[in-house]
Amino acid sequence: MHRAAVIVSIVTSTAAAQLGALTPPPGPITDTGPDLSDISTQIDRAEPRTPLSASTTPGNAGSVFTIVNPGSYYLTADLSLFGINGIEIAAEDVTIDLNGFTIFGDNARVKGITNDGAANASNIEIRNGAINGCDDAGIDLTQSGTSRFVVRDVRVINGGSGIRVGPDSRVLGCLADSNSSVGISVRDRSRVIDCIANNNGSSGVSTSREAFVSGCSATANGGSGIGTLEDSVVENCFVHESGSNGISVSFGSVVRDSTANESTFIGISTSTSCSVIRCTAKSNASNGIVVGNSSTVTDCVASVNSRHGIEAFADSYIARNHCDSNGTDVSFTGAGIFISGSDNRIEANSVADGENGIQLNGTGNLIIRNSVARTTSTEYIIPAANRYGRIVDLRSSATVAVSGASATSTLTTSDPWANFAY
Repeated sequence: MHRAAVIVSIVTSTAAAQLGALTPPPGPITDTGPDLSDISTQIDRAEPRTPLSASTTPGNAGSVFTIVNPGSYYLTADLSLFGINGIEIAAEDVTIDLNGFTIFGDNARVKGITNDGAANASNIEIRNGAINGCDDAGIDLTQSGTSRFVVRDVRVINGGSGIRVGPDSRVLGCLADSNSSVGISVRDRSRVIDCIANNNGSSGVSTSREAFVSGCSATANGGSGIGTLEDSVVENCFVHESGSNGISVSFGSVVRDSTANESTFIGISTSTSCSVIRCTAKSNASNGIVVGNSSTVTDCVASVNSRHGIEAFADSYIARNHCDSNGTDVSFTGAGIFISGSDNRIEANSVADGENGIQLNGTGNLIIRNSVARTTSTEYIIPAANRYGRIVDLRSSATVAVSGASATSTLTTSDPWANFAY
């Protein structure tokens, strides 16, 4: 026998021994698979969450459902409210998955989800659904003494307040639109990230102290687009058509990499000891950027604002900004940069067009390495008792064309601190 035939014979014999008899048993063919009803029962037993229902979370005179035990809960259908709140949370450590469904208010003064009256109702998460037409609030988790809330991927529209949560909380990826009061409101040490707040009657996003607001947009809100109290950070945000200031922050706060356009008042407004970094303020009905004492404005753009592009008071650092075509209100004499106080450093800014270029009213300021071009009024207005680098007038200097790799300087000065008008 050939070697190949021997190998095939061994393999076939081994396979047959492992598989057993291949001849089907006598009689009719029957289903030998698992019982599907058993599988369904096992899945139900494995589901760690509790459906919100009249039997599992019975309500009371004030709410459709009431949660009194810690755990994970979920909606199984849309929920319509008629004069009472939707879900009342009276326990801590609760997660509610709206499961893609919507809570519909009846445009009465009701709340979609609340922890009213439950002093122990902290550490709560709400996610994945929508709340529409709750005229008190869509989500209100502000019971005194409670904290640590998470609201993610929830849309709250056409209500009173949109989302209100207590301290040490996070609001993530949410939409608050067309609510008659504030869109999103959080208390101390909270974060609002990647949210949209549009067309709300008051502020789009409002925070208390030590908040962090990032990646948010706020358009056409009746109050400020984004407003924070002290020691907060606003970054990578876009604010448009606010009924008050675009972005407004209090003591010790930072605004960076953000844009505020077409606000009814100031584009970006800060209190004292604040920083505005790499921001844009355009076409606002008052000033573009205004900072309080002991603040910095660096690497920003302020353009086509009705009054001043940038305004600062005392003890501040204003550097490397570009201000263009400010002072568009014909009833007001605006400046690219306006300094009303003392002891400021104004350095390496570029101002173009508009009325006045760089204007100071105070004393003890330092003005170096700035340039002003094509103003309709006055390039530099600097009172006595200020210090400044030489101001070089290049407006009428004739120059020759350049085509090549070298040319003689046309700046007419070698002073490294010089300011220019051109």
